[in-house]
Amino acid sequence: MRFFKLALILSLALAITLSSAVRVPLIERFTNTSCGYCPPCGEMIDNLWDTHGEAISIVEVHTNWPGPSDPYYLAAPADNQARWNHYAITGVPAVTVDGKKLANWATTPTETSTRLAATSDLGMSIASTDSGLSGVHVTLDVEAPISGTNNRLFVTVVQDNNYYPSAPNGEVWAHHVLMKIFPTPDGQVVNLSTVGVQEIFVPITVAGTWRVEDCRVVAWVQNMSGAVTGYNVINSVSCLLHTPEFLFAFSPGNTSGVIWSDTSFYALEGGKIKNRGLSADEYVMTITKDLPAGWTAAFCAGMFCFPDSGAITLDPGDSADIAIDFYPGGPGTGIVELNIISVAGGQTASATYTLNHSPDILIVDDDAGANYESYYINTLDALGEHYAVHNRGSDEVTGAQLLQYDIVIWFTGGDYSEVTTASDRTAIGQYIDGGGKMFMTSQDLGWHSNETGNIAWFNSRFKANYIADDSGLRSVTGSAGSPFEGVSLNLYTGDGADFTPYPSTIAPIGGSTECFRYGATSNVAGVVYEGDYRLVYFAFPFEAINGQTARNNLMTQVLGFLREGTVVADEVARPDKSLIVSASPNPFNAAVSLEFELLNSAEVTLDVFDLSGRMVARLINGDLFAGKQRTIWDGRSSSNEELPSGVYLVRLKAGELTTTSKILLAK
Repeated sequence: MRFFKLALILSLALAITLSSAVRVPLIERFTNTSCGYCPPCGEMIDNLWDTHGEAISIVEVHTNWPGPSDPYYLAAPADNQARWNHYAITGVPAVTVDGKKLANWATTPTETSTRLAATSDLGMSIASTDSGLSGVHVTLDVEAPISGTNNRLFVTVVQDNNYYPSAPNGEVWAHHVLMKIFPTPDGQVVNLSTVGVQEIFVPITVAGTWRVEDCRVVAWVQNMSGAVTGYNVINSVSCLLHTPEFLFAFSPGNTSGVIWSDTSFYALEGGKIKNRGLSADEYVMTITKDLPAGWTAAFCAGMFCFPDSGAITLDPGDSADIAIDFYPGGPGTGIVELNIISVAGGQTASATYTLNHSPDILIVDDDAGANYESYYINTLDALGEHYAVHNRGSDEVTGAQLLQYDIVIWFTGGDYSEVTTASDRTAIGQYIDGGGKMFMTSQDLGWHSNETGNIAWFNSRFKANYIADDSGLRSVTGSAGSPFEGVSLNLYTGDGADFTPYPSTIAPIGGSTECFRYGATSNVAGVVYEGDYRLVYFAFPFEAINGQTARNNLMTQVLGFLREGTVVADEVARPDKSLIVSASPNPFNAAVSLEFELLNSAEVTLDVFDLSGRMVARLINGDLFAGKQRTIWDGRSSSNEELPSGVYLVRLKAGELTTTSKILLAK
């Protein structure tokens, strides 16, 4: 219904090499600068790149419909056409993952995760021996015979940071844009039937219009006879087209976490910095902290940890893992900003990390990769609320997760492709059945439920009947007798979200009452329900409301209504405390106090290890009674040697229970 129909590197001194059988999924995005529904898909793809980096390969293919003047299509018409013709793409947005044409582009993160977990019988690497501008050497390492007579090697150049300020669909920045396929748009046949290594040189002709510093080479091998309903890309690899002397890549890794019980330590891990230049470089890292009272934080880069700032040196091709260590002292939200600067090259990078301890509200960010969560974050910040954000595009959410929160705010932005999945419907049902309090705001929830045969679920859970897809009106008024009586709001204008409007018309059923109407009409725009659970459901987007003050006032009323009811049912209470070692202060200098509580008498050992796994100190070894326990460690080994600064692991074993905490000795 809502997609456009078809009217008709790099100077590499070192190879970037994949370990054998490591799979690098290929994502191809099909789009057009006149496609009004395409920007959310683009934001989703960009977020995947920010998360995974060179663990995935991305090529953005542009069509000549609905707008024939798409400049990215015109830059390489034959190459773009070859890719969309292979998949028989007839509507945009569309996405393929490893050659599989997805029925719904919103499933791209899930499909990508599936392929990242798979292996390949083909290892690939790319290297160049000159300036990287005349061609690339592709190495194919066949680990096991691969059948097929139409396996083809494609070498493409894609370009990032393309700026088109007058893009008709408002997507002014484009990345991974296909510039050319080498040697031809059809690639070249490769024989993979024999185990062994093949070296293939592919000439590259650099166009004068390319910005070489923004170009990448993406290579893949694909079984072009394979059905597009299944995976047929055997493997891929990517690298820069030209490598400067000093360059680094930074992936922030996991940038948010939630905890529900007291713990002395929590790490946000998975970050990585890699020297991608031709020369060794030093990287200075600093963190700024916005922490509740009683909290501390530090960061680790490789084998070194620092309370505030530090530096590491990496040789070309080397990398270091990055982790942000929080030491929470109770409920609250801790924020750490990491900043990195290359000493020799001046390049910078940054990332923000957030840990929530016992938040009251969960925002389910289900906008298919757009950035509309900022409307909710800004509003809840203004109200002083304690909340966490779950990116639905990255991970599914379960009923058990939802039930940890007093209130759940779920929004879907402009996404219409897959407003709810089967797992979403199950999770929402479990939350509601547990007596939850939900604010659902979605212009397409009713429409999508009706289109996909889930209208009975919609009727039952959201106490509403779906009437029409688009009211045609762009304002709402609070219904008489409702919690929002007297409220008037303008939609899709001013500073409100500007995606294509489809505010639905609904009707109250099952004990709900209307709370908003469109304009001065009788068309219902929202309902509220108070019974065994509490619900506020808007068939229009909260983020489309014009005016921050209006959004603040409305959210205050929404939360007030939801909080009037009972708390989540006792049988779904938050998790109990587990065996935990609390360390204070942490980081520490002269000594650290280690405390824990035993529910029962037990045989206990409390040991300290360095990061090599060597036990440096045994602090407790014997039977202890139930209750609170405390000991002091002075940063010395069992042989009374003064230990160097760094991270140490404290392992507590009590009976059959074991827990490990991280502490930082900073002299």
